[in-house]
Amino acid sequence: MAREVREARRQVLVAHHHSRRDRQADRGEVPDGLDPAAHHEISHFLSLLARRCRALAEGTEFGRKADEYMSAGNLVPDDVIIGIVKDRLAKADVVEHGFLLDGFPRNLAQAEALWDALKKENIKLDIVIEIDLDRETSKNRIMGRRLCRIDNNHPNNIYIDAIKPHTHDGKTVCQVCGCEDLSTRADDQDSQAIDKRHGIYYDTKTGTLAAVNFFRERTKVIVVNGRPGVKEVSEELIRKLG
Repeated sequence: MAREVREARRQVLVAHHHSRRDRQADRGEVPDGLDPAAHHEISHFLSLLARRCRALAEGTEFGRKADEYMSAGNLVPDDVIIGIVKDRLAKADVVEHGFLLDGFPRNLAQAEALWDALKKENIKLDIVIEIDLDRETSKNRIMGRRLCRIDNNHPNNIYIDAIKPHTHDGKTVCQVCGCEDLSTRADDQDSQAIDKRHGIYYDTKTGTLAAVNFFRERTKVIVVNGRPGVKEVSEELIRKLG
């Protein structure tokens, strides 16, 4: 059977973390001819930048600059990040198969810098995907997270039906393993800190939503409802991507 030939897409995925943005990137389809490991690296290149900058940009001018900033405990400036992005997007696998930038840009300044960088390299940005989630739901999902003592990777959240902790003999237990020792992270319960982070994301003047509006004036933006479960969000995303 002949393999379906698909046009390479160049996409940006923008969403608050608790809209399960990472799950949608993980569920992204691997383009024909592209090694799954390479696809994973491309998809998560920017969401993992802070932790993997040295490895991804090792030996490059921008990589050395980034290493200097991180070694000193400082944030990597936007121009250095954009330089690393440009280097990666120039690689043959990305040129041929496209890319998905996950979790970047995070503000208007980064969006403008990214757009200018892509334009200079004659790279077209085809689609921006916004997974929409209201502030109240997002905050509840943060504050509703519960950690299992047996394995912190066991998903438990009192505000998400699909992963809500179970009740056994009157006790709340891990919905995966039944552990009775569930705890919360201190920063998950810091309402003011959450509001501050949300203030940056939902800021339509300089924040993440300002970046979305910037792209909306220049390329195709599709909006997906982030409230349902992962499966439902994925189905809507695939349908809208066509």
